[in-house]
Formats: sequence, C-alpha cells, structure tokens
Amino acid sequence: MFCIYKTDPDWISVCKTLPPDTQVNFWRKNTDNLNLPTGSWFYFNERRTRRIVGRGILTGYSVKTIDAAWNLYGVGNGVHSLEQLRERALQILEVDSPMAQIGCIMLSELQFLQVGREYIVGENDYHPNIVGPKFFQDGSLLELENHFRLSNE
Repeated sequence: MFCIYKTDPDWISVCKTLPPDTQVNFWRKNTDNLNLPTGSWFYFNERRTRRIVGRGILTGYSVKTIDAAWNLYGVGNGVHSLEQLRERALQILEVDSPMAQIGCIMLSELQFLQVGREYIVGENDYHPNIVGPKFFQDGSLLELENHFRLSNE
C-alpha cells in the first residue's frame, strides 16, 4: 500500500536540501492516525498541480505540539526556524497556538525527481479536489513506481 498527499512547495524546497539520511516530519492538522503501514511509500504531489515530485518511506506517526515537533525534527520540518514553523502552521493549517497538536508523519529515505522529470498523475487516479491522502494498493500505479525506479538508477 502507498499514498499520495498534496504537499506545500516550500516544504519540498527545504527538504530537497537536506542530507539523504535526515528523518523529516510531514506535518498536518489532522491528528488521526494515517492508516498507512510503516515501510510504505509516501508520495509528494506538489499542491495546485498534478506533479508527483518526490517520495519517502513512512517510519512512524505521532501527535506533537509545534514546539515539540521543532525540537525533534528541526529543519526536517521543512522550514528553517521554529518561528517559521509556527508561521507556516498558522498559514497552512490555521493552527494559531504553539501548544496546538499537529499530526507528525515521520519519513525517511526521501527521493526527489529532477525538475522536468516529475510524474504527472492522471486526474482519474488523483482528482485535483482531493485534500488529504489518497491510498493505493501496491502495483495499482505501476507506472509511477517504475518512474521513480528508473529516475534513480
């Protein structure tokens, strides 16, 4: 099983600069469990586009305050400072308190496709109005999986 989740372009830009062994936090307002098995691929769909630009392996899920997420992941939150994380959480999640709980999707082994080599997901597979994650069974988007494998060889 794997999922595709809309992702903020600024988060993507920061995470692309991190060392490959950095564990990152894909944070979200929803604090419910993701219901994706540990070890599954988590694909990044750049928000407002149909471009899949990267992926990571799900290593865990937890609920933390914004400050606790910063203390644990630092720049792995896809921002450069605690103040920026608080500001982004307010803008994107509409979370206005550093004590508010956010969902923390822990990812490792991030892979990003080169600019111009992104995968365009079909509207029938991933409708533009989807806000949260969309789950797929392994092999259901074999072309997507192959695109990453070939791009990283």
